[in-house]
Amino acid sequence: MATYATAIAIAIESKDPQLGLTTKQLCSLLEPHKTEVPIMVRSQNWRNGVRHTLSGNEGFYHKKNQSCLMPWRYVVEKLPKSTQSTLRKFQKLRQTEPDTDMVRWIV
Repeated sequence: MATYATAIAIAIESKDPQLGLTTKQLCSLLEPHKTEVPIMVRSQNWRNGVRHTLSGNEGFYHKKNQSCLMPWRYVVEKLPKSTQSTLRKFQKLRQTEPDTDMVRWIV
């Protein structure tokens, strides 16, 4: 089962890891899949879980600015080992199948 860290990293990777995603963009991207992702199904406050993971996991960062819309990015080596492994598999598959659906990687 995916963790919030895995869901966030896969979501960022599925769009553009160089640009990153804002918290709002991440939640909007994950929202349609909340009934398919076990960790999100179990919690009505899954958005808080996303925010908590972004701010508390050293694998995610964003440049400090007065705007809260700065995009989040990740450093693979600082993510949890299970997230690193899943993310690398996802990246490898996207090289040959660019339209791979992120949902199957976060359920």
